[in-house]
Amino acid sequence: MKAESPPLPLKTQLSIADVRHAVALLDWLKDYISLPHPEIGRSGPVCPFVPLSLRSDQVRIVLHDEIDGTDPDAVRALLLAYLAEFTATTPASANLRRQRSLVIAFPAITAEREHILAEVHESAKSDLVRNGAMLGQFYESCQETAVRNPEFLVSTGPVPCFVIRHMAPHDVLFLHDRPDWFAEYHRRFAGEYRAGKIHDPLLVRLFQQAETQLEKS
Repeated sequence: MKAESPPLPLKTQLSIADVRHAVALLDWLKDYISLPHPEIGRSGPVCPFVPLSLRSDQVRIVLHDEIDGTDPDAVRALLLAYLAEFTATTPASANLRRQRSLVIAFPAITAEREHILAEVHESAKSDLVRNGAMLGQFYESCQETAVRNPEFLVSTGPVPCFVIRHMAPHDVLFLHDRPDWFAEYHRRFAGEYRAGKIHDPLLVRLFQQAETQLEKS
């Protein structure tokens, strides 16, 4: 008697629209985020970690077309659920940690509702920082500017999305101006400054200023 074949594992079914959105995000990661830009205010890619992350297959993209931006609480709950999973699977290797990123995309959020991402970003950022993670927001109308060029709107993208990644030494740029955020950064990276591993004058200056304020608080 012929043995019965085991059932095939269930797989997520992607629509053609899903594939197109994923391809648009991948092209954006390769052709914008991974390349230098004349307005970024420094040399190197827009995000220095993404080129290696793509080569090492450490980028994941998830699409949630059931979320249209009418319920900010649903967006925030989904984001925090992904944060829990992301931090629970943190690699032991520092190099791998800095290569990992998760793109959470919302194709159904229209231009009129893109501001929901800014609201959720503001309300959830502290949760991510406490867990050693960083949160980026990207969409066509995003008003975030480059640190070294406040005239350049750096966080635009083809599909509204959040990006979660692990905290890295350069994140003092984004965490120096709040004592609670900087305390988490300081706990993780102060040793690298003490050992002289960080040489960028801007990072060193921001670290020293924030550390002085932290000591006073």
